[in-house]
Amino acid sequence: QAEKRGRELDKKGCLTYINPTLERTLGYASDEWKGKAFTQLVDPGCFGLVKDLFKRAMKGESIPVYEVYLLSKDGKRFPVEFNVVTIYDSKGKPAGRYGVGRDVTDRKRAEDVLRESEQQLHRIINGSPIPTFVVGKDHRVIYWNKALEEMSRIRFEDIAGTGEHWRAFYCKKRPCIADILVDENFDRMDDWYAGKYIRSRL
Repeated sequence: QAEKRGRELDKKGCLTYINPTLERTLGYASDEWKGKAFTQLVDPGCFGLVKDLFKRAMKGESIPVYEVYLLSKDGKRFPVEFNVVTIYDSKGKPAGRYGVGRDVTDRKRAEDVLRESEQQLHRIINGSPIPTFVVGKDHRVIYWNKALEEMSRIRFEDIAGTGEHWRAFYCKKRPCIADILVDENFDRMDDWYAGKYIRSRL
């Protein structure tokens, strides 16, 4: 479980509390952060978002969980997911904000790896001279490479997200082998491909 990093702001957006975990992460001593605007600890690219969310919250709007990049004293940038609530005074007026943050560095790294893997798969498929398409479990087209575009005269933009991949091979709608494989409905192979297929040794 990710370690929690808490902080509290007054109604002007200045820090009044940071828990020890966040202090250690940021590398600041207590007397260095007190009274600073929270934006001074945030990556410049997140300034606009943070200010907008703070203003909206202080007007009474409920703000969902959000992500920002914080900057440590030595300039290290790391992603934190914040769940922040508004603090009200005895008269029911917004007096500040209190939030708990979760370091999501590992999650962001995993997302980056997955994104790169998907991009690499796209490059491999798109660069193959063999006409190739990929459908998801819902039988809708995910990939449709250049070779298949040239062979079928159907552009990826026109078929992406549809279940019309059969148009590249047949005159009327019917299952492709990919559809049968997706459904693992191997008993139907003979209905459509009798004498035209062999089971892979793999």
